[in-house]
Amino acid sequence: MARYYFEIHDGDWAHADDEGSDHPTDIHAGHEAIEALAHIAKDNLPSRDERDFVADVRDESGNVVFHGTLSFRGEWKR
Repeated sequence: MARYYFEIHDGDWAHADDEGSDHPTDIHAGHEAIEALAHIAKDNLPSRDERDFVADVRDESGNVVFHGTLSFRGEWKR
């Protein structure tokens, strides 16, 4: 297993994972980042009309192996 490090931010706050976690492949680590984005977006409903939740996954060498963005766009009609 390889170690991966997760960085997640939304413009208002950021979290950089210094410990990392073990995953069998880049794909598995990327899937964990996708799940994390969904949970973070759910727990931090946007307080404005636009918000991007971003996750980067780095391998042990520091290379980004996954980059994901979950975007919220709201438009008031009245």
